This record gives sequence, C-alpha cells and structure tokens, in this order.
Amino acid sequence: MNELRFEGVTFVKSECAKLSREDFIKQHLNVFWMDRKESARSKMLGKAYDLMAPPVKADT
Repeated sequence: MNELRFEGVTFVKSECAKLSREDFIKQHLNVFWMDRKESARSKMLGKAYDLMAPPVKADT
C-alpha cells in the first residue's frame, strides 16, 4: 500500500520518501491541522513521516 492515512490526512508514501524529514515538515507545516499550534503540527508531521519512512538504525 502506497498511502498512509494519519489524523484525517492521506499521504503518498513514495512521494514523501523523496523528501528529508525536515523538508517534509517544512512543506506541510502550514497546510494541515491549522487549528493546532505549530509545535503540535510539527510533531504530528514528524510522526507521520516516521511511519512512512522509518529512521534507519545504525548497527552497534
């Protein structure tokens, strides 16, 4: 499945994977969930991005 539905917003995983986490948040910060504080929107977008493109853990 190439889509993720998060808090009522559908994101396309393959398109989001083209962006860095920071760029993803920056591009979407003033688009979704405008009824919430900027810090909350940033956290939500970060969580959505992590669900679509999980961070790679370094081998220790």
